[in-house]
Amino acid sequence: MIEELENAGNAFRAALDQYLSVCLKIGELSLRPGVLRNTPQRHLDAIHSEIAYFSSYESKLRQVEAAARRIRNHLPEAVPIASLPNEILIHIFQLVAKPCNLIVPHYGDSESDKSINPSGNSKQRHEKACSQSLEKFPTYLDNLTHVCSDWRKTAISCPSLWTHIDIIAHESFHLKLLARARTYVARAAQLPLELHFADVIPFNFNGLLLRIFLSSTYHRVESLNIAVVHNCRKFYDCIFDELFSPRASRPNIFTKLTTHFPMANDRFNEFDVWPGSTNSFHFTTLHLRGLFPPWDSGAYSNLIDLRLTASRDERWAGISESQLRGILVASPRLRIFHFALKLTDWQPDDESVLPVRLDDLEILSINTYRAECRTVVKLGHVLRLISPGSKPLQLAISHDFYTYGPTNVDIYEDDFSTEELARFFQRSNITDFCSKYQWPYMDRLLGYATNLQNLTLTSYIIGLTSGSSVPAPSATTSPLNSFTLHRCVLSLAALEVLLQQRPTNLLILSKCKWIINDTFLDWDPIGEISELLQRYPVTKATFKSLSTSADWALID
Repeated sequence: MIEELENAGNAFRAALDQYLSVCLKIGELSLRPGVLRNTPQRHLDAIHSEIAYFSSYESKLRQVEAAARRIRNHLPEAVPIASLPNEILIHIFQLVAKPCNLIVPHYGDSESDKSINPSGNSKQRHEKACSQSLEKFPTYLDNLTHVCSDWRKTAISCPSLWTHIDIIAHESFHLKLLARARTYVARAAQLPLELHFADVIPFNFNGLLLRIFLSSTYHRVESLNIAVVHNCRKFYDCIFDELFSPRASRPNIFTKLTTHFPMANDRFNEFDVWPGSTNSFHFTTLHLRGLFPPWDSGAYSNLIDLRLTASRDERWAGISESQLRGILVASPRLRIFHFALKLTDWQPDDESVLPVRLDDLEILSINTYRAECRTVVKLGHVLRLISPGSKPLQLAISHDFYTYGPTNVDIYEDDFSTEELARFFQRSNITDFCSKYQWPYMDRLLGYATNLQNLTLTSYIIGLTSGSSVPAPSATTSPLNSFTLHRCVLSLAALEVLLQQRPTNLLILSKCKWIINDTFLDWDPIGEISELLQRYPVTKATFKSLSTSADWALID
């Protein structure tokens, strides 16, 4: 068939060249005086007929072009992506495969872009959406193996593509997902596995088949992600029994645990099937949201990355100050720490507390804000427990430095947290500072942050105090690399004070509201800002539309 196409193409081009040559010759004759005089009618009719055919030629040429392109696009060797080296093609496949598209909702969470109200109707809509998303089974990664034989061969030959395994306790899909899991395990060769479990309505699973699968793979588990969406306890008891029971020897590669429990309640907010005092865990990374091992568990020892987050705004799990201190003491090499829980049984504010030394700490994120219920813990109670080393530190806080009386009429400044934050700045090498919800007096803090490189403020009504005893930045202080204002309310005068306090190379403005001549603006007064920045030639301004949460948080 390809030979026929080539022959037809050659004949077509030859005929087209001949047609053009004849037309040009006739055209030359028409320019000679008297040559085409008294042209016969049949010749005129022939010329009119040829011109009439041109519209059909154009249509057929477009059809021919489309047909030829379809032929080319269906030949794997002719498609540009097929010419890529396997290493690059596999990297593209990895981008398609990750992140996992099994999304867990955060009910009533003011910090989440995916939060939903846990009302009956919303829960029903969510359950329907989950079922509809599961009906798209198989996933993108499975589809890659059905594009063409070359892609299938390339994908299957790369074990790292198949290490992430989703198992969902869903009535219609649990057997298919278990079968797929066994296929993934085989394709992953001997690489460590990432297991991801979730329960979805309508709920069902085969306990025997699940236990057989877990017992055959537990020694290869590197990472476990558990999403308890509907508290289907039998499903998780089966998982815990196979992976965390005392009789199961835990391999050293099992280092990461992630939990989500958006509907956590008082009945079930801990892994009560775990032995609380065991020392047989080897975790280095714990990302826990609403579902926690007992606070005295050996799971919290020798951690590098620890993230403790409440399940939702209406349900903040609590940990005592002594328990939190014990966890920090047990993980002296901690590099990343995110804390968003209620702190209980703390020492009095006027009592001296010896902080825990964390020499390797690089990222610290603390969230005390609870939407309508305001702050659930004083920021200072957490900060005073931590003493970073000399390494550069990225600090993110989400805290309202004002406390409210029972009727929300009386307002008090959280002087204790302000003072503890100042002390924390003094004993830390802060290079990145992100703050959300309320400004803790710049002139009382940034005088200590001589190595600060990036500053981000989110959701602020910016006002500055003067006359503080804390010195302002010296003339030798280097400008910031970047200064970001996101969803802030400020005036041009306030912006100028900010730039005077902390000169910056890059000013990023995102979704701010402005007060200009007593007028409230929802858009950026670009002309006025540009005029102001003429007095600050080192500063370049850019206007972006950042996301609600990712722009201020330092950890993913």
